[in-house]
Amino acid sequence: MPLTFKYNENSSLPLFAWASIQSRGSDIVEVLHGAAVETHPAWGGDAVWPGAFETPVLTDGYLLGSAISISGEEVVYSSSFHSLSRLHIISQGSRLIVSNSLAFALALADDELDEQYPLYARDLYSVRTGMDHCKKKMPTRNGSMSLLYGKSIRVTRDLVIRHQDRVLPDDFDDFAGYKRHVLDAVAALSANAADPRRKKPLKVISTLSSGYDSACCTIVAHSQGCNEAISVVNATKSQGDMDDSGKAIAETLGLTHYKIDQNDYLTSGHAYEAEFIAANPTGEDIAIAGAEHLLSGRLLLIGHHGDKVWTPNITNATDYKRGDASGGSLVEFALRVGIVLLPMPFIGAHLQPKINRISSSAEMKTWWIPGNYNRPIPRRIIEDHGIRRGDFATDKKAISNTIARIFELKDRLENGQKQAGSYKEYARSMNSRMGLRARLSLLISEKGSLLAEKIVNRVNWMFSLLRIPYRFARPFRGMAFRLGANWPIYHWAVTEMRARYKSQIDHPGN
Repeated sequence: MPLTFKYNENSSLPLFAWASIQSRGSDIVEVLHGAAVETHPAWGGDAVWPGAFETPVLTDGYLLGSAISISGEEVVYSSSFHSLSRLHIISQGSRLIVSNSLAFALALADDELDEQYPLYARDLYSVRTGMDHCKKKMPTRNGSMSLLYGKSIRVTRDLVIRHQDRVLPDDFDDFAGYKRHVLDAVAALSANAADPRRKKPLKVISTLSSGYDSACCTIVAHSQGCNEAISVVNATKSQGDMDDSGKAIAETLGLTHYKIDQNDYLTSGHAYEAEFIAANPTGEDIAIAGAEHLLSGRLLLIGHHGDKVWTPNITNATDYKRGDASGGSLVEFALRVGIVLLPMPFIGAHLQPKINRISSSAEMKTWWIPGNYNRPIPRRIIEDHGIRRGDFATDKKAISNTIARIFELKDRLENGQKQAGSYKEYARSMNSRMGLRARLSLLISEKGSLLAEKIVNRVNWMFSLLRIPYRFARPFRGMAFRLGANWPIYHWAVTEMRARYKSQIDHPGN
């Protein structure tokens, strides 16, 4: 008997959420999914790829979202080409559960996070060290969960798993070639996303700010026919709030420009905090939730990772080593609302040495500016499209929120005090049950790794003063995100989201 999918749509689930159950020796792979997930005899998922919709290419190229497919006698699970999202795999002996949502996988497996393991935030934040070096397995109450970034796995009927690397294009050597590479990829992805044969065709919208990264995304999207952009109007810096809307760019391009305040999400009544923190413990992208009414059914261009891709002379691995894990907290929100994320700077970033050479080449000197906020490639793309120098990228801003600020804001609102109180009570309970081993591992991770990194940094600094060319590696870079007293926040958020999924599984349609 050939392998076949048995699709089970659940209208209670997030639009793009899916999870599969593959049983050992069975010819049938059960797939439980939301209403907008594609369901075809040979493949399914929330995937977008740069090619014809009728001939899906899921294991190679710039795949967005995730997919499941049948290849001969194997089931193939494919994750996004970038590192903002991942697939979650739980093996339970005679069955294998795979999902694009961590909380969904736990709910379907009747499993939970291990309350005596306080280092989930560290493990997930380690993705900033690159997809080849980050943490790929985490403990659960009943076993463990594997994380799949940027690759595919092929699974036999006997549940034997083998990994398959993703092949990405390599077709540029200078600025013109790189620009064409990015434009062509965005055009192909946009066309695939908008294909009318999809259950939910996706219309392109871009984020926009007055900085480099999202402004470049907007320029590229506009060159491919996109006329809409969305901005968070209050960027947060230590000295206060400031306008970061990219208004001058929107006016020059004639865009329909939607502006939201970074705190708009607080008045919606929806419990966004658990949703964003469960996707990634930083929760820092939560401000975009205020634009939910604008984002359903969208291919959303975002500028995450632009700082490392486009800043000259930064040495990055070809597996997307990053400065942070921003963008990852968008995933659960995107699954529910029906958004496919396109972090445009990741396109071509596997060829980081080439991009560095282009940035530093003689042809780019016109677009170099003094100071630390210098990114000649996006500056040239933006200025080539008629945006004046001075209308963008004059100062580094940010719209991210910290965990402390997220709940400080929530606690001020009468309708938000219940959720803030829920977390506080949960944290108190977790701290009271925390065993000695868990306390020691948290102390060593948060204090010990910080001390070790300071020592390495100081030794390297001394070597530079003495003009000694050797530098020690920074082995603790993946531990740099430290929650401190808020360590239970990820357990709380996943527990909340797992309960939502469990209710949706047990009571479909409610």
